[in-house]
Amino acid sequence: MHDQYGPIIRISPDEIHVRDPAWYDVLYASNLHARDKYPPTAKMAGTPLAAIFEESLVSRKSISLETSFLAFAGNTIGLYAFNLDFNFIKDAEAAKNWRKTLDSVAFSTVVARQFPWLISSIMTIPRGIVKPLFPDICRLLDAFAKISNSVATHISTRTTAENKPMSEIGRERPLTLFHAIDQSSLSDPEKRADRLLQEGMALLFAGGETVSHSLSHIMFHLLDNPDIYGQIKKELDEATPMGETIPSLHTLERLPWLSASIREGLRLSCPVSARLTQTARTALHYGEWTPISMHPTSVLHDSSIYPEPHKFAPDRWFDAPSQANRCFVPFGKGARMCQGIDLAYAEMFLVVATLVRTFKLELFDTIRERDIDPVRDYFVGFPETGSRGVRVLVKAMD
Repeated sequence: MHDQYGPIIRISPDEIHVRDPAWYDVLYASNLHARDKYPPTAKMAGTPLAAIFEESLVSRKSISLETSFLAFAGNTIGLYAFNLDFNFIKDAEAAKNWRKTLDSVAFSTVVARQFPWLISSIMTIPRGIVKPLFPDICRLLDAFAKISNSVATHISTRTTAENKPMSEIGRERPLTLFHAIDQSSLSDPEKRADRLLQEGMALLFAGGETVSHSLSHIMFHLLDNPDIYGQIKKELDEATPMGETIPSLHTLERLPWLSASIREGLRLSCPVSARLTQTARTALHYGEWTPISMHPTSVLHDSSIYPEPHKFAPDRWFDAPSQANRCFVPFGKGARMCQGIDLAYAEMFLVVATLVRTFKLELFDTIRERDIDPVRDYFVGFPETGSRGVRVLVKAMD
């Protein structure tokens, strides 16, 4: 539509969309400019990974990278944010079912964006009715119940025996996300149980699906480009201390080929493919219009910023121009950009380094056009219908 009608179009009665990378900083501005989530959109809302690959090495069966990485990311979020073990690493069937659940949630976003009351209504249906008809939705309700119980437990114990509020307790690392919110400077209404539940569910979904999606794409491109894979392997071998599996995270983040490859994989995969809708509290204009959304892919895949935008070329980041760095927005931008960016980067560096150093992986029946390139937008980009995703064979190191 933009090719036919220009950089700004109305895509619904209440939403205008812009395709202009130079204007991205204006809409997704810093904390100095208040931006609110668009209400209908807002309402949608370290674990032993090596064990999975070791099992595949023994069984000699291919494994799905998306499911494996989702198990890792889901467990990490559970332990890091909720002090809960979802057991996805040890229970392969649970990981596969959670994969199906998140896919069902993703597919529902198309409808939920138009009918934002839908998800909250589904949450009120008794579990016994939902389970035989919609097992994937039932697993979503189970996750909702687990986080609800975590919130309830926190609410009941949020005051210590000395009757001191959590905000007055020392500055040690908060035990859960809910403790962190309590210890923040947010107002009391922002610390209500319903708000904590909403934040918990958003983190559970966003912290698992996007990391899994990005890691799968990064590993595909590395395995599909053996020369680049070899450069990273050489860097890691030289940087790893004697007796260690991988270097420290601090060292990993400074390895040129590894860092550039993760950055390039994020640019190509674009963890969130949906338009990011926001409202401004003051007048905001693009020409004579008042826009409220843009697509990150329109920036990350813009050929005027990134030549050959669909090519995996990590070396483009070695001496990248300022515009390329400014328009690197896989985590969004401004006051409402992804708050889990540091955790996500840590997961990606540690996972890629561990797999490259520990296993020999080979792509198995995986084709970029069928299994990687997104052709369906369900908040996260999905490949063709029928794709089985990125699969690999695990072999012992030579």
